[in-house]
Amino acid sequence: MHSHHPIARAAALFFPLLVATMTSCGSSSGGSQDSTTDATEEDTASPEPTSNCGNGTVEDGEECDDANGITGDGCEADCTFSCRNHGDCDDGDDCTDDMCTDVAAGMMCSYEFNLQPCEGDGDLCTADVCDGSGNCVSYGTIECTDDGNPCTLERCDPSSGCIADPAPSTTECEDSDPCTDEEHCLEGSCVSDVCLESCTWYEDGDEDGYGNPESPPLCQEDQPTGYVNNSRDCCDTDDDVHPGQHNYFSEASTCGSFDYNCNGEEDKEYENGGSCYMPDCRTHPGWYGPAPACGHEGAWLEDCHFDPAPTCVPLTILDVLLRCR
Repeated sequence: MHSHHPIARAAALFFPLLVATMTSCGSSSGGSQDSTTDATEEDTASPEPTSNCGNGTVEDGEECDDANGITGDGCEADCTFSCRNHGDCDDGDDCTDDMCTDVAAGMMCSYEFNLQPCEGDGDLCTADVCDGSGNCVSYGTIECTDDGNPCTLERCDPSSGCIADPAPSTTECEDSDPCTDEEHCLEGSCVSDVCLESCTWYEDGDEDGYGNPESPPLCQEDQPTGYVNNSRDCCDTDDDVHPGQHNYFSEASTCGSFDYNCNGEEDKEYENGGSCYMPDCRTHPGWYGPAPACGHEGAWLEDCHFDPAPTCVPLTILDVLLRCR
């Protein structure tokens, strides 16, 4: 009869069970199929393209690859061109022509000296030019071009260059306007305060042929509608009022005056006083007493007679309305 150690006995029972369990798991349809599928997908997926910039071969995503890290040789260290257009090569130097050119490695900036105008001394009144060796040299002073305006004086300012100052106001000029006279310069422009009489037009509001002196005149060669070439009207709202009016009126004009002929006065139709005189009692017709105001009535001596002779006295006195112009 043999005796067995308790641990050895337990092991003998455990290991067969473990092996059976592992065998069962390994043969499970779910676990075994998933593991196989995942491994297959990883093996067959396309790898992401990678750039090996610097290996001397232009690959996807690279413009160039010259296998060196030199800057400005046409291909940069990141495998891009050193320039793509002339503007990328601007060095700020007036005396170089900046170009982006094709080279074996890619595209690089190149520079050539020129003979172009330049600015080297900070003085805008000096004439500077490139000497072909990259230097900006001065060879004289510049002359500012006349701008054709007689009312400006051109000069050069070192910090601003050519500028035009206004000519003195006493400077005579010609504004090409056939209607103006005595032109002179004012703040850089040719102006005139004088319009020729033949070009001066005044508004004629009442259309009586005489212009209103209080209306702003127009200065132009052709006659504008509603304007005349004189300013002699003294009441431009009443066409009865104008120079040369010969008629007398019993009512004031629309301007409130009896000056209908624009002579500056109110001319009465009758101004003389009436009287009876001898030796034969004759009558001198006229106002019997002070003359009335324009538009008002007054006593008018019309006739005289003996009453009795040899006394000569007024016979007829009328109420007469005084008209004026």
